[in-house]
Amino acid sequence: MKNIQNVTLIVVIMLLAGGCKTSEKITRTSQLPDRPTEGNLKVLMNDSTLFELQTFALRDSLLIGSGNKTKEGRTRKFSGALNVHEIAYIQSNVSAPLKDFIAAGAAVFFVGTVASYVGDFSNKGFAVTEHQSLVSSGGGSGGGGAFCCPLVYSHEGSSNYLESETFAGAVFKGAERTSFDVLHHAQPDHGKLMLTMTDEGQETEYTNEMKILSVDAPNGATVIPDFKGGIHTISQEVKPVRCIDFNGGDRLREVLNQDGRYWQSDLNGKDFTQSSGLRDGLILEFRKPTAAKAAKIVVTSTNTKLAIFAFERIFKMKGESRLQWYQKLENDPAEQMKFVRFMVREGMLRVSVWQKEHWNDQAAIAGIGPLITKPQIALLDLSAVEGETVKIKLEATTDLWKIDEVYLDYSPDVAVAVQECSPSSAMTEDGRNVESLLAKDDNQYFAMILGESARLSFDVPPVDSTMKRTYILKSKGYYHQWFDSHGEDHVAEVDRILAEPMYGSKVFLPLWKEQKQNYR
Repeated sequence: MKNIQNVTLIVVIMLLAGGCKTSEKITRTSQLPDRPTEGNLKVLMNDSTLFELQTFALRDSLLIGSGNKTKEGRTRKFSGALNVHEIAYIQSNVSAPLKDFIAAGAAVFFVGTVASYVGDFSNKGFAVTEHQSLVSSGGGSGGGGAFCCPLVYSHEGSSNYLESETFAGAVFKGAERTSFDVLHHAQPDHGKLMLTMTDEGQETEYTNEMKILSVDAPNGATVIPDFKGGIHTISQEVKPVRCIDFNGGDRLREVLNQDGRYWQSDLNGKDFTQSSGLRDGLILEFRKPTAAKAAKIVVTSTNTKLAIFAFERIFKMKGESRLQWYQKLENDPAEQMKFVRFMVREGMLRVSVWQKEHWNDQAAIAGIGPLITKPQIALLDLSAVEGETVKIKLEATTDLWKIDEVYLDYSPDVAVAVQECSPSSAMTEDGRNVESLLAKDDNQYFAMILGESARLSFDVPPVDSTMKRTYILKSKGYYHQWFDSHGEDHVAEVDRILAEPMYGSKVFLPLWKEQKQNYR
């Protein structure tokens, strides 16, 4: 493991048991660590008591150290031991105890300027066919937000394909979610389907569940899962006949086919002092059968790194109160909902249908992440649409989305057969089998930090030659991103960003325009 300089770590200790005192005095020499670490360790307990330790070490389930203790605004000297089961967060400027905390049952995440990486994927011989690894010597605070949530690769012969960014946007436990991704390249070998999951970003990742859905559909039908895991089929793609952007420019060529020629916002043409400059999108027209009362819309797209940029600044603006805010996010449902509403309001791609002389908002497409291009499906009600043309609007925060292809399908879903497969093994690089942590949704997490990975094996059912087989990855979890440890408190500003519609876009978009080149 490489040394980390100028790094602030935050360790979230999972609650395992209660009933112990918050701290205990050191009364025996056996309680003293052999080689204590010197540094600046901030420890926030579940009861909001704050300890700032100058020397510390982990022994069994005790964090032993000396420094200051602050409770209810009063600070005094402290020398003793803290029960790790009663710790909410730990923040440190040294990396020495990192693996020890993980071994003691801690879930670890960093908030800091990462001068060198904990781990490195570039030297592991993992050649990627369709993905440029984020882990590189150019990382860090100036390297453009190198984090992405867990990455999952499939293997076809000697080729490795990035298939999923899993639960993108689940940046704290209260935002934990399940994602569903079609594995376009996965091919079983003698009944076993192999995947590799990696942590290649500046974050700590907690995976609750990872399974394979084996879906058999009639030949000629394409299978696409929706946001909640419902299985839909595409039998006849209907392409748009017209597509314009919000400025009236013709964008049809960009969205006709999945060819990597994306529509994306033009930041140079936006005035961020006006509300119209904060939102952008496309208006598409499709031919509609007279009797059609419903349709499925498929949008193949990806995200820019604007969301990463915004999250970095939100967490930095919490300054010295960041620990307390994370504790509130994990425990206060109202604070969780405020953050989730912000992500839904300003992060999702809204889908509206023109009917009876107004736009009717019908669906929202969730963020994907910046590394993969993914088709996503939504169901539309066209019962109030008159005539032989349906007009659809796609709208989102300016420069958050890149759209590659859009089409409709008016056909009903056909019957499919679905079998769910848990991993038969999940081996880490150091030889641990973490299959039991991934087998079901049970709040038992497999935690990874930058540079770590696991190789997963699934026993999949035999393929029916009369049907078309599709494999879908089902994954659930969340992650904690690592951010610059420096920053002044702007708590009121953050509260306004989360609560006031489009205020965050008004704050962040001018900065994003200036700094986007650093986030390639």
